[in-house]
Amino acid sequence: MTLTPKLISTIGAPRRRGHALGASLDVFGGVQRFARGDDYRWDGAARGGSAHRPYVVIQLTLDGQGVFKTPARDYPIPVDHLMLAVVPSRHVYELHRDADHWRFMWTIIDHGYFVRRMQQIVGAGLAVLRTTTDITEAMIGLLRQSLTKGDDRFARERKLFDLMLSLDAAADLQRKSPGSERETVLERVRTLIAEQGMTRPNVENIAGAFGMSRSHFSHHFRSTTGLTPAAFVREVRLSRARDELTQSDASLKSIARATGFSDINHFCRAFRDAFSITPGAFRKQMRGRWQVQ
Repeated sequence: MTLTPKLISTIGAPRRRGHALGASLDVFGGVQRFARGDDYRWDGAARGGSAHRPYVVIQLTLDGQGVFKTPARDYPIPVDHLMLAVVPSRHVYELHRDADHWRFMWTIIDHGYFVRRMQQIVGAGLAVLRTTTDITEAMIGLLRQSLTKGDDRFARERKLFDLMLSLDAAADLQRKSPGSERETVLERVRTLIAEQGMTRPNVENIAGAFGMSRSHFSHHFRSTTGLTPAAFVREVRLSRARDELTQSDASLKSIARATGFSDINHFCRAFRDAFSITPGAFRKQMRGRWQVQ
């Protein structure tokens, strides 16, 4: 989607931070351009914000190029891409060293549920996404609504959720993109976990299959996927457990043991943390019944 000068002027200058959608939500943003030589650099660990109430910065490149830097790797942000930054966290974003300028549409959102959903995307190593027409339109719609006179908080919240779902969809598509380096590594590790058995996947053996030491593999895996090997093993176990809850009548204790969790309490906590629902409630929702073996 091309932004015309008229549309850019409609979005306007940044708003003062305020409670646009009631006490739990702040939204403001605009369109800006920085050129080589400008003092433009944001450090996500030193720009304020509270760990108890983080907020999200979204910047969608219109032309030029930026870069988003994390401890694991640097992510270019070219045209038709956007970055998601959760503040505070360890990251830096600035003009890319090979670009003479960076023009972008940006918004800052302070809304607990939205932030949690974006943290899941960023935590999966997807801080930079290829944008879509839906995302661009949703960002524009949210910014326009925020500049509308009056306080139609329900209309604004609809725009916010349009943006959230569009970002989720783009992240899911990128996560599953065939042929990507990230998905190639993840699929190979999934296969190795299945071969070793779900109860005791051995990271050293997985590293050996890649021809690396454990420490070298851990660094490579994290820089490529945004995850630690341990976090991904847990993700694979929980995915298998979710399938078992839907497809089998096995008890929770049996499923926990078969998927490598030390006990049922550990399994239930991990499942609830990952899916925001207990294993028992999930089974009941998916199968319409509760059965104890």
